[in-house]
Amino acid sequence: MKTSGILLPIFSLPSDYGIGCFSKEAYKFVDFLEEAGQKYWQILPLGTIGAGNSPYLSFSSFAGSAYYIDLEQLLEEGLLKKKELESIKEENKGKVDYEKIREDHRKLLRKAYFRFHPDEDYKKFIKDNEYWIGEYAEYMSEKKSKFPESYFCFCQYYFHKQWLALKKYANDKGIQIVGDLPFYVALDGTAFTYHKELFKVDEEGKATVVGGCPPDAFAEDGQVWSNPVYDWEYHKKTDYEWWMKRLRHNFMLYDILRLDHFRGFDEYFEIPAEDETAVNGEWVKGPGMDFFEAMKKELGEKKVIAENLGFLTDSVHKLLDDTGFPGMNVLEFAFGAYDDSIYLPHKYKENSVVYTGTHDNDTVVGWYETLSEDDKKFLEHYLKYSTIERTGTVHLDLISLALESRSDMVIIPLQDYLGLGNEARINTPSTVGGNWEWRVKEEQLTDELKELIRTLTIKYRTVAEENAKKAAEEAQKKAEDELDEYIGTSKKDGVYDLLLSALQKYSDRDYTGSADALLDIDSKKLTTKNMKAIYKDLTAKVYPSAGTGLYSKGKNAYWAKDYKTAISYLKKAIKVSDTNRYAYDYLAKAYEGASDQKNAKKTYQTIIEKFPGTSQAINAKSRIDAMGKKSAKSL
Repeated sequence: MKTSGILLPIFSLPSDYGIGCFSKEAYKFVDFLEEAGQKYWQILPLGTIGAGNSPYLSFSSFAGSAYYIDLEQLLEEGLLKKKELESIKEENKGKVDYEKIREDHRKLLRKAYFRFHPDEDYKKFIKDNEYWIGEYAEYMSEKKSKFPESYFCFCQYYFHKQWLALKKYANDKGIQIVGDLPFYVALDGTAFTYHKELFKVDEEGKATVVGGCPPDAFAEDGQVWSNPVYDWEYHKKTDYEWWMKRLRHNFMLYDILRLDHFRGFDEYFEIPAEDETAVNGEWVKGPGMDFFEAMKKELGEKKVIAENLGFLTDSVHKLLDDTGFPGMNVLEFAFGAYDDSIYLPHKYKENSVVYTGTHDNDTVVGWYETLSEDDKKFLEHYLKYSTIERTGTVHLDLISLALESRSDMVIIPLQDYLGLGNEARINTPSTVGGNWEWRVKEEQLTDELKELIRTLTIKYRTVAEENAKKAAEEAQKKAEDELDEYIGTSKKDGVYDLLLSALQKYSDRDYTGSADALLDIDSKKLTTKNMKAIYKDLTAKVYPSAGTGLYSKGKNAYWAKDYKTAISYLKKAIKVSDTNRYAYDYLAKAYEGASDQKNAKKTYQTIIEKFPGTSQAINAKSRIDAMGKKSAKSL
């Protein structure tokens, strides 16, 4: 089912205190989303605001920005006085004045801190978060010497308390929060300060390489970022322990996590730290699927959006397919480059998220103003032959195009619904100043806007669902008609029924069930061209996303001591994805449980050869040795 939501950062919300926060206006916006028929509220990272006021350069991978704390709630708890609050109250002028809010908020938060008396809830919060909060408080206290460590603990307590209350309110209203996890961390932060082992550093603990982008047509010298580069070999040896803590914390804050710079998990560009340009940089392989298999093992199934924008190699596309995560489509990228852009709506996969633009793009109106006449003509041509009902305004036409598209999920920046221009842009990459400032005014969130969003959402959701249903029915009928011609031997051998079952389950989006049916088919018995084509098409669509489901079924069967079932599912999981070392590990243990030492040893040996140096390989050697000793003893 097609679902939709709105992109609006927390700092962009209305409020009376200079910046959007977890105030009554945030709760009103949740109500607005619900009444407008939306299912998602996408925000930017909630972390501490770093250099250039960017939420992507936080001092911590776990701490939240104290500027988002609702001061009125502190007033209600007796930690602030009405007079104090009124002294910083100001009209929302549509921009964040970071200098002013730093001064105002710190002054009042310090007053609240001195009046605060820790209770059991606070003590529990500190204990539950001891894996990061002590380091963060120490780091910030040294950075801002006037503030004791306990002040920063106090701020984090109220940040998390207020945010989780707002998130619960949203969830209770049927709204899911889409968060954003930056790929890199800042040099100026707790991770690099306290955990040098996580990064590529020299003997003195200085970064030897930094992240960036290679030279291209847009940047002759490339881009040099200030972010340290991960030592992925170290992370792999620890089963990505630090990353798992980071991910677990973020999945507490958000319902769905957008992984920024997804390409970096496949390969990343590193540059000698002393270089001023990216000319001497090189591409280096990232952890790949091994990382995501570890993530699934540790955290279970989680909702993720992969930020897969920019130039992508075949290996990145494969990694995205193997994970089963939805990627991103940005409509503004479809009409400003060339006529066969991959971002044209008719090329979208169902398992994807479509945006008119992101926080790094201009608004649709601002973007359209900069288009060449040729690009405008192409856009007009495309819209003319689309099936949307034209509105007469480019921003609503593009929104309609997004809502009507094949993508299962649609996220629209609020500025585009409002039809705002360049003045409402959130961020212009590679620029300093004027970013991360735009705010919506309460009077702009009208009933008319709400009704417009709701009307467009319902209209195109219905169209999309009808089109999808029609396409599925046509595909099913075509397949059945083609297969009916070849019932004979195929039906007798069960191939016909299995192929029909796989098709039906695929139509129902039961990809694991579809793969299960496909794996029972002897492809040698597919004697006709049509049947082979259907089988090939289905396996290409189903296998990448089915491996995790088959692995989970096998693992659950193992723990239930149903070793026969476990072996069946785990063998299938390996067949669709032979890079899952955890599936091999459970398969070997299932063979042991079934007293099949021959196949257990064989599988353990495969693990040793296929995944050398991993914890699974070390365990495999230990198990082979143990079985050898047991056999010798029995003699």
